Amino acid sequence: MKLNVLERIMVLNIIAEYREGNIATFRMITAIKSKLPLTEEEIKEFDFKTEEGNFKWNDKGKEFKEFEFTEGETKLIKEQLEKLNKVDKLTLNHFSLYYKFVEPELIPEQPIS
Repeated sequence: MKLNVLERIMVLNIIAEYREGNIATFRMITAIKSKLPLTEEEIKEFDFKTEEGNFKWNDKGKEFKEFEFTEGETKLIKEQLEKLNKVDKLTLNHFSLYYKFVEPELIPEQPIS
């Protein structure tokens, strides 16, 4: 799955919503958390910083990087996005993730920014 910086941050945010579950769920959450953080090199390359509580990065951060997710990890992310959708809590920042994880067959031909 190809994700950019914003999508990586959004995935980390939605899995942080898990407050309870079983050991398998928390193992998957731990695995996802270990895959997505920015490396020190990426932080420098993207000029990544926090300003007034908001994350900022340069255009390099819009580029996609490939990540491998297990079937269970993908399902976990998909379920969280579906929950947000069900209670009308999706934001524009979730839009591309929703297509990638929930409705990949409907991904628009134009890139989602």
